Amino acid sequence: MHKRRFKVRPLILILVGLIITVPFGSVNSEEIVATSQSRYHVELQELKKQMQQLQDQINMLEIQNQEVNQKLYDAMSAEKAVWTEKFEAGYKKGLYFKSKDGNWKMKFRIRGQFTALVRDQKDGLTRTNFTITRLRFKWNGNAFRPWFLYTVQLGAKDDVALRDMYFDIAYNKQIAPRVGQYKVPFGRQELTSSSVLQFVLRSIVNAEFGYGRDRGFGINGVAGQNFAYGAGIFNGAGRNDISLNSNLLWAGRTQFMWSNGGKLKYSGSDFVSGGDYKLIPNFTKVAGGVFTAGAGVAGIKINRNQDPNVPAGGIGRRMDELGTDVAQVTSITGDINYKHPRFNVQGSYYGRWISPDDIEGSTAFDQGFNVQAGLFVVPREWEIAGRFSYIKYDDGTDVVLGEGAARDRTYGLTGGLNYYISKDHRWKLQATYSYLNTEDEDGTETVADSIFQAQLQALF
Repeated sequence: MHKRRFKVRPLILILVGLIITVPFGSVNSEEIVATSQSRYHVELQELKKQMQQLQDQINMLEIQNQEVNQKLYDAMSAEKAVWTEKFEAGYKKGLYFKSKDGNWKMKFRIRGQFTALVRDQKDGLTRTNFTITRLRFKWNGNAFRPWFLYTVQLGAKDDVALRDMYFDIAYNKQIAPRVGQYKVPFGRQELTSSSVLQFVLRSIVNAEFGYGRDRGFGINGVAGQNFAYGAGIFNGAGRNDISLNSNLLWAGRTQFMWSNGGKLKYSGSDFVSGGDYKLIPNFTKVAGGVFTAGAGVAGIKINRNQDPNVPAGGIGRRMDELGTDVAQVTSITGDINYKHPRFNVQGSYYGRWISPDDIEGSTAFDQGFNVQAGLFVVPREWEIAGRFSYIKYDDGTDVVLGEGAARDRTYGLTGGLNYYISKDHRWKLQATYSYLNTEDEDGTETVADSIFQAQLQALF
């Protein structure tokens, strides 16, 4: 019994201890929970505060970004405004880009000519061809100053080749130096651009007596409203070639002009007469018409033993006929042109002396002339035109010492119909019929060809 009572007491003591400690344990748990909730609330408030700070920073960055974008937009707008204030671009008979202070200008044009040809030859053979007669790319304007003019022109008919590249220093338009490769200032027909021809091709007279393009230096100018001139010295080797000796080609042209109300301007084109006196055979806006008279002279000492290159035109072939390789060549020309809004007429004369130095032959004097006229059936739109060209070669027995028969005379008759779609030369359709005839010194007819050509031109 004693042991049994001893075992019960500890159990009672344990139960009493549990009863006493349970309430206190419950109190401590509530305090722990309350403390945790208080700490969580504090941390939550701190987190919300940090998130608000981040949101404020984001808002501030967005405001700064908007300010930066606005500044960039304002700067770009100001730059664009400055650009448009300083430069101008557009189209006026060609694409152009220029500065408004006048120091820089570039004009770009493209010209293409597509031709259909039927040639009925003396030998009975008929040739039919479609050709791209010309494809030209031209840039001109001024650089650095309004008076420093430039012209660059490329031809791309079969391959790309330089045709013109020259600078005009036109500070004083009465005395304006020109350097580069350009047309020799001599005959009117050659100086007339192929874009404004009254017929599909220039005349046979120009092909024989013209000097084409060459490289050199010259002086050009206009004076008052009635006078223009050009003169220069050149390699004498033709376009895109150099001279192998010191025998330079020299040439000069003067031109007198008159009209009732026409304006003469300096032009950086092939010849310096511009304004109402451009070298265009037919179109004019001057009601009373425009009259022009010109004269030219050129000369060169040719030595094909030293330099096989000769000027453009028919000099090389003519020297072959004469049997000479060393000769002094001197050429003259004179021309007149009158154009009225409804009709026009033009005439040219050429003379050429070839004096051999390496043979006993006498000086050969060849001559040629060209007359052409046009009538506008519909003003500035439909035109009919005609041309007669004639060349007389000196074929005296003391002159012609070359092998084979030399030419005695050549002539050509041409009739044409022109439709000016753009009411000027830029966009036009031309059709011509020509008869060419050549007779040798012995009376043999070597050429008697009938030629029909139709050509479409677009210049833009």
